[in-house]
Formats: sequence, structure tokens, C-alpha cells
Amino acid sequence: MIKRNPPWTRDELILALDLYTRYNPSRITNKHREVIALSKILKKLPLHKKIPDRKHFRNPNSVFMRLKTFISCDPHTKGKGLTHANKLEKRIWKEFSRDIETLNKIASAIRSLANSPLIKTLNSPFEEEDACPAGKLLYRFHKKLEASRKMNERKKKRSGVLKCELCGFDFEEKYGPVGKGYIEVHHKIPLHELRPQRKARMAHLMLICSNCHRIVHRQLGFLRRTLTIR
Repeated sequence: MIKRNPPWTRDELILALDLYTRYNPSRITNKHREVIALSKILKKLPLHKKIPDRKHFRNPNSVFMRLKTFISCDPHTKGKGLTHANKLEKRIWKEFSRDIETLNKIASAIRSLANSPLIKTLNSPFEEEDACPAGKLLYRFHKKLEASRKMNERKKKRSGVLKCELCGFDFEEKYGPVGKGYIEVHHKIPLHELRPQRKARMAHLMLICSNCHRIVHRQLGFLRRTLTIR
């Protein structure tokens, strides 16, 4: 019986596409140092609960084959590749092929996480993480930063009036005593700029209502396209 490993996730495909933009697979082999390096990184990522075939899981040959899949999406490459790019691969190509700079920054942020001891703490999924264009791991890291109760309470005390900084919603004003003191806290550094070694600061936090918070999390650049809501 053939053991099939889990499908590639958005995080993994972002890393693969990033490598594709730097080293076209028609010009390298599965023994290239960057292919081997990516294989090692992918094996570290806590994205899959079950890996039936660990021997072949994201090995250099698997990585190289994934790179070749992107050839079928690339109108500027004449090399031979695989012709069965799936929906997610096509979607990621469409999202990032015209914004390589953002792709490279997100991939760099994921690699930084993978090479940090912090990566072992990011194995708990969140319900809404699949909607994050930057992938699951950066989203989980972002949520971890937002979960600092000490920092959040300090932010609320300093702010005084607990209103959403995007739309102005006030829970107490709308719901009365039951809404008193309630507001969510958002960590506003864009995901592709997050690094494990970067210290969280009060200036990185903002007060935000539940609705705005959910919408902000669905956007790749986070606040860069949401500050005009008002």
C-alpha cells in the first residue's frame, strides 16, 4: 500500500515559488544547495498532524518536482515541467507572480520562523488561519503576539477610551455595562515584517473592534489598506 504524504500547504508553496523565482528549475537539479536547504526547512514546519512517509516527505526530489510544477503556470518559461498544477498552486502563482517583492518578504519571514526555536510553539491551528494570504505560520505567530495579556492591559490603560481605532466603535456605548472595558488588541506590524527576534512594543498595538479585527486579518498587508475605513 502506497503511503501518501499530505498535500502542500500555502506556506510550503510560497516557499517553493520564492525559490522558483530565484532559481528556475530548468537550470538546476534536485541536488542544488537551495533545493536541499528548502527541503530541510519544510521538514521543520509544524503544519501536518500526520506524515505517513517521513523518508520521502518534502525531500529534495519532492521539492524539485514542486518547482517544476510552476513551469506550467509561467508563460515566460519555455522549459519542460509538470502539467498538473492544482488549484492552490495556480492561485498562489496568480497572487504573487506580479508581486515578487512581497512574495520574497513573506518567504523570508517564514524561513526566519523555521530557523527559530519559536517554531515548535506554533503547532496549534486557528479557525480563521486558512483565510490568511501570508500562510498559517505567520498568522499563528501574529496571534501569539496578540495574546500577551500584560501588553494588552497596558495598552488599554494608556489609551483610556476604549474605541476601535479603525471605525470608532465603542462596546460600552453600544451595549451598556456589559460592554464596559471590552476591546480587542491588534498587533499591527505586517506579517511579512514579523521576525522572532523582534521585540513587541506598545507602539505595535492598536485597539480594534471584533469586526474590523476579522477583516484586517484577511488582508495581506493588514493595516496598509484598512486605515481608510473611517
